[in-house]
Amino acid sequence: MVATLARAALWGIAGLVTFGVLLSLGALLGNAAPVFAPPGPLARLSRYLTHNTVSTGPGSLFPELRLEEVHATPKQVRQAVIAFTQSRPGWMVADAEPPANTLHLVVTSRLLGFKDDVQVTLLPGEGGTVLHIESASRVGRGDFGANLAHVRALRRAVTEALAH
Repeated sequence: MVATLARAALWGIAGLVTFGVLLSLGALLGNAAPVFAPPGPLARLSRYLTHNTVSTGPGSLFPELRLEEVHATPKQVRQAVIAFTQSRPGWMVADAEPPANTLHLVVTSRLLGFKDDVQVTLLPGEGGTVLHIESASRVGRGDFGANLAHVRALRRAVTEALAH
């Protein structure tokens, strides 16, 4: 009887662990997390599972988080960010302060309705505007790549909008 209960408990734990792993993999896939891109799977998975913020910066280990300059005025970049936000389900402009060239966006996840805060700051560059983006989840310890997905989507949309 005790052996049967112990075996059942082990199967229950194994089931929970399997469910957790599958849920984590689903979240990583859903966020299109580039797990195998530099600096490699170990560094990326460690980050995705233990941090709930990302920020662009000059020395980022993740190439897609390095600062890039957009060859457009802050006003043009701002308009591209707002247009993207308005066209994307789950995204909204929560606050936009034109003098400070800062926008506060809120992204609501489709599945569970989690909210992430995205701060966009438009900095003057040598020949255009530097787009500095910070994204942070309001809950949780790891974000499974969700904040990185926000940064990547926003940068891609701005680049595409300004290319036309």
